[in-house]
Amino acid sequence: MGRIEPWLGAALGVVALASAPTAHAQQRQFFNGGFELNDPRGPGTPTFQIYNNADVDEWTDQTGFIELWDSTFNGVASYEGDVHAEMNANAPGTLYQTVCLVAGETIGWSFAHRARSGGPSTQTALLEIAELNGGPAFQSLASQSSTVPQGWNVNTGSVVYSGTTGNKRVQFRTTDPGSFGNFVDALRLDISSFAEMASGSSQDVEDSGANLPVLLVNGEVEVATTVPVSVIGGSADSADFTLDATQIVIPVGIYNDVAFPMPVTINADNDPEPDETIIFELGTPSTGEVLFASKQCDGSAPILQATYTISNDDTRLVAAKSVATWNPGGGPEPLNTPGSEVLYTIRTENVGPVAIAAGGIFLFDALPAELELFTGDVDGGGPASGPVLFVDESSGLTLGPGDIGFSNSNVPPTGMSDCTDPAGALYNAAVRYLCFEPQGSFAAGNPDPAFEVRFRMRIP
Repeated sequence: MGRIEPWLGAALGVVALASAPTAHAQQRQFFNGGFELNDPRGPGTPTFQIYNNADVDEWTDQTGFIELWDSTFNGVASYEGDVHAEMNANAPGTLYQTVCLVAGETIGWSFAHRARSGGPSTQTALLEIAELNGGPAFQSLASQSSTVPQGWNVNTGSVVYSGTTGNKRVQFRTTDPGSFGNFVDALRLDISSFAEMASGSSQDVEDSGANLPVLLVNGEVEVATTVPVSVIGGSADSADFTLDATQIVIPVGIYNDVAFPMPVTINADNDPEPDETIIFELGTPSTGEVLFASKQCDGSAPILQATYTISNDDTRLVAAKSVATWNPGGGPEPLNTPGSEVLYTIRTENVGPVAIAAGGIFLFDALPAELELFTGDVDGGGPASGPVLFVDESSGLTLGPGDIGFSNSNVPPTGMSDCTDPAGALYNAAVRYLCFEPQGSFAAGNPDPAFEVRFRMRIP
């Protein structure tokens, strides 16, 4: 039997097998720490505005309101940028964000605080940690008191976190009465960023080479950090991929679920082959700026290995040829003696993950030189009307009289243009190759779609 091949130059259909990471990012710093994402009452003369919680990015106050001032309003310049907040927005406030904290880690902070004229002579802001339900704080981080003439004071420090791993409120609270007091600005946390693989597995088709495993980073990185990457296993070899680097570099920056793909290039080929895998593993970060921890924020182990599956999208056809004695009348099997006939069956299955586009299949069979091809009605009055019976098994293909050809040449054909010899005598010993070009797209699926071609030959 000859080879089964895609038609030269044909485009192959591709099914992209991609999945996106589903885990939610955990916050590891204050976002919008300077309140610069709001502009009280828009452009114009500096002023103030009391916002609903929903209108101030990232921040929540348990009073439901957040008061923001433009820089230089009432003669008060912001500590940095163009906006700052007043904690006493008609009432003492508790301003917070939800942050994922890890038991035993070191928490650093800095914030600017200023007393407002008209409020108590000494005004105090407390930096604390509380549970998400808003109960009493269970750990105090800092207390900053300022008096009216002082201007801005900056509070910095660090402490070991004493609570359990999980999402917590990190909050600024004041108990000073009234609606005047406690400006805050430039609110920052200094804790290690989180990092882990987004998922333990991902895959894509070979020709795409996308959807690679990624390292997700959450938090602030103040010193550029490298994370080693190695390939520790899998069925793919050096011909299937190129490891472009042995580390991932995380530059200085603030990250909110930022993905760093594995530094690998998938090498596409045209070889039908099984799906292959690459197993990646992360090594220890070069600085303490990056901490391996689960983005679930529940104390579970981080994902440090990921398996990438290269789904082979090359044509994968499996063909098998069988022969049986032609015995249309049933009864005892006749002997294969001169004058008797045999029935050949070629079964072709698409075992690959993709359909083969219309015009993409050309099949030929090298006929035994010692036999004669029967060119009449192959099944003697059955569904076929010519020398070939086509049997479809969910392939989506058809095979008409014009899709069958004959070649008397001893050179294997490369296409139907080489198979234009006449069918000739009813039993033709001159035909060397029988050619087929099924029409339509060869479907992919489970179970594997297939088709069969059947033809008869006589023993002279």
